[in-house]
Amino acid sequence: MGNRNQKIKNQKSTENWRTGEIEEYSNLYVIHPISAELTRRLARWNWSPNTVSGLGLLSALLASYSFYHYRSLGMSILGLAFMLGWHIFDGADGQLARLTGKTSEFGKVIDGLCDHLGFGMVYIALAMATQPLYGPGIWIVATTAALSHLVQAGALEFHRDNYDCWVHRKAGKCVPSPDRLRKMSSVPHDLLQSGHILYVRMQLLFAEADADLLARGEKLRDQPDRETLGQIYQRIALNSVRRWGWLSANKRTFAVAIFCMVNLPILFFLFEIVVLNGLLLWLQIKQRQTNRVLLRAILRTRGLPPGEKPWGVM
Repeated sequence: MGNRNQKIKNQKSTENWRTGEIEEYSNLYVIHPISAELTRRLARWNWSPNTVSGLGLLSALLASYSFYHYRSLGMSILGLAFMLGWHIFDGADGQLARLTGKTSEFGKVIDGLCDHLGFGMVYIALAMATQPLYGPGIWIVATTAALSHLVQAGALEFHRDNYDCWVHRKAGKCVPSPDRLRKMSSVPHDLLQSGHILYVRMQLLFAEADADLLARGEKLRDQPDRETLGQIYQRIALNSVRRWGWLSANKRTFAVAIFCMVNLPILFFLFEIVVLNGLLLWLQIKQRQTNRVLLRAILRTRGLPPGEKPWGVM
């Protein structure tokens, strides 16, 4: 535990764009340190974040090609290596944008699209590779797995961002309501803007977001006791946010590589649909419990009686 805490402190000094206490070990000890070093070099070379995102997609494409030839153990291992490269580039592009002051809502949307496209290419490659064995029906299975991935990743992202917003006051991580998002959106294309809003709505539907807390979040950020509220959120929600990490992309990367190595990639689709969706349901139940405890704690802190809703919520 001492080594982990020291690692978190070291990362906070060089990677303040990440929150060490909610990161999993593969990110904390491998992916993010490599991404941080790469980012510093890319900044010196004056690379743009979008170029780095493109390199990430290229790495994902090479991983997809490798997994397509999953019957070869060497190709499956190569696929894992390229996927790890994708994770590294995925971490570097966002950090580079922050380091060079090139962050924007549009860039955030593009980064999210690249994330999902990266794994999407893997799903397509595996469906193409296994169609001779299972017939056209494999595309239904692959599509269901991909949509499940989208929902699960959205829920995980919501809770990580909400934690950063409440605990570490990272304004760019605060999830706005869909109505406010539509008003404040600077995404230049209507299709991308609509897709972004739809994605946020999907997050709110599957993340078990506390509606009262979310609706009043902006006002609370300006309250004198904002730091106290953040400490309460951290104390009560930290373990819950860590549990959502079980749905992380890193775990999927290792899962798809393992199933390809044993020549059973269809089990990855079933793992996504059955196991991870079951986990999502369980996490939603646990999150409801966390939300109730959190709400009671905030009510007590703000001196409101137990039966009264906070902040004038009707």
